[in-house]
Amino acid sequence: MEQLINQEITPLKLLFQSNGENDGLPDKITDFFPAIVYIYDAEARKLKYINRKITELLGYTIADVLTWDNDLMSIVHKDDLEKVKTELQHFYALQDNESYSYNSRLSDKTGTWKYFRTMGTVLSRNALGRVASILFIAQDITSEVETEQSQLYQDLATYKAMKQENEKFLDYGTWTFDANTRQYFWSDGMYRLYGYDPDTDKNLIVVNDALYRKHVDEAYFEKHRLFTENILSQKERPEHVIAEYQIKTKDGHLKQIESSGKLFYNEEGRWIKTIGTARDISRLHVYQLNLEEKIRDLDRSNKELEEFAYVASHDMNEPLRKITTFIERLESKYKAELGADGKLYLARISASVENMRHLIDTLLEFSRTTRSNQPFVSVDLNHIAKDVQTDLELKVEETATTLHIELLPMIEAIPSQMKQLFDNLLNNSIKFKRIGIPPVIAIRCLRLTNHQKEQHHLDADIVWFKIEFADNGIGFEPEYSERIFQIFQRLHGKTEYPGSGIGLAICKKIVDQHKGLIYATGRPDNGATFTIILPEHQ
Repeated sequence: MEQLINQEITPLKLLFQSNGENDGLPDKITDFFPAIVYIYDAEARKLKYINRKITELLGYTIADVLTWDNDLMSIVHKDDLEKVKTELQHFYALQDNESYSYNSRLSDKTGTWKYFRTMGTVLSRNALGRVASILFIAQDITSEVETEQSQLYQDLATYKAMKQENEKFLDYGTWTFDANTRQYFWSDGMYRLYGYDPDTDKNLIVVNDALYRKHVDEAYFEKHRLFTENILSQKERPEHVIAEYQIKTKDGHLKQIESSGKLFYNEEGRWIKTIGTARDISRLHVYQLNLEEKIRDLDRSNKELEEFAYVASHDMNEPLRKITTFIERLESKYKAELGADGKLYLARISASVENMRHLIDTLLEFSRTTRSNQPFVSVDLNHIAKDVQTDLELKVEETATTLHIELLPMIEAIPSQMKQLFDNLLNNSIKFKRIGIPPVIAIRCLRLTNHQKEQHHLDADIVWFKIEFADNGIGFEPEYSERIFQIFQRLHGKTEYPGSGIGLAICKKIVDQHKGLIYATGRPDNGATFTIILPEHQ
């Protein structure tokens, strides 16, 4: 119907513009039109013309219209008056080929309200070009609105039923707090959380501070009271609030509750209400406590293992020194009797002792890293990179290595460990170079975006830096990307690439101690990239 009215308003406009007011043709046509057609005199602010459809649709006669002083505002619903006055102003700004529509309620002669969609366009202008008259077509849309409202009520009923089922299944409730009356509205789920039956208890109890005081301990209630007083006095204006507390239900059971709410303020900035949710996290709380206890046990176990590794590796040096001494004595006293085979065996024993000593030294180094209690201070990573580059100057020259180092940030860290981290990673890239191809190493840095923090599951409120060590070396198979950080793990033989297989494990330990992340990506013969992510502050 709206499309029909929209199509007909232009022909009606032409009809009224081309015919005199008293020739009767517009009356004959518009009386058969399925809507109220009227012309509004914009200068006199009165009706200039109205068709007889007003009698069929609203029951009023033309004589009735005259008693309103030709003003249809007399039958506009009182709650729509201001809206209609505002809507009428749009018609004065229309171009000649434009139209505009709005919805409002009109009263019929029996006092029943009906919904109308009114569309209008400029009919004529005065000598100054201002709007002189406006043509309107008002269509009865009551059945359409009632159908929409009926569907809305059905949708709301369905949503309410679904919400109640969700509250039961997920064990949560919703609440609203009125800051002026200090009264609460609880959903059925809230009653169930506190041990009440929403069907029988809802009308028997008043949800207010006194009820909360009955279920929570005094310390939490006092903290909550002071918090609300600060907001009411405008000492605080938070947008959201999250609280975790324990309650005692109606039947005496203890529950751990997590509640979160959004605060609303009026135009003057005064707190008026809070809308929130509450859920039972008792099982989660118990799980968290158990997990924390297991973490403490694991920390104690790790510390004991670290102590053992430190003591054991330290003590194992003593028998190695004795073995080396006796080898030297055998070579000195029985050199002639040993023969070629004996000398070969002693040489192999000596080499094995040296390998063992090297492993013990690296194990001690690893233990020192885990046992470090040095303080965190502000560290300029540019200085760290420069110091490491100076230390590796000879190796860089021998291998014709090219280093590209971008500007690096200042972070809170342990300086010696940062130096060891950079040293190990640069040494690793130089060591695993391709035959005949000089190493090229790039150290890049960027600040993580919120999206990148989310990808790595990092605290969004903290500044994080990602530092990449990218090289053009031999790379590695992607399936080894985690294995290479394990202690004593090697991907190549000692004859090809000498070492203990502990350097990257130390890197991981250092990054872990700095609450960061480290990972590697690479492809065979296509280089590797080692990425460390570190927080700006600890």
